[in-house]
Amino acid sequence: ADALVQLDVAEGVRRDFEGRRAAMLARTVVRAASKIALAAAAEDVVAEKDETAGRIVGALANVGTLLTERADTRSWHLLPGSVSLARLRLPAGTHELTVELDGAGGGAGTLSLGPVHVRAGRTAFVTHRLWR
Repeated sequence: ADALVQLDVAEGVRRDFEGRRAAMLARTVVRAASKIALAAAAEDVVAEKDETAGRIVGALANVGTLLTERADTRSWHLLPGSVSLARLRLPAGTHELTVELDGAGGGAGTLSLGPVHVRAGRTAFVTHRLWR
């Protein structure tokens, strides 16, 4: 291979999350505090006229706050841990491509990528997903 590139996706995601964590936490705290303050204000306004109604409004507002605050349930588990790319210079014709697996992640041996037909002066791409 002329060039072999391996991208550590898991490390990139971790670094990105670490860089955003403080801002995400701050936004969550501000959003929750704002909702709580609005619920308390609504309760106080209604309670000036009717204390029981004020408590009911406050309880409903607090339930609304709880229902609208949700955890981030997106999953990163289906992202690949890494991505490998190889660039080959091949003459025109049909070529059988194989990859030697190094055993990292539980797989060792040879993996056939199948035949690829290369036309003169053209670029051909072969893609393969390996779940380990």
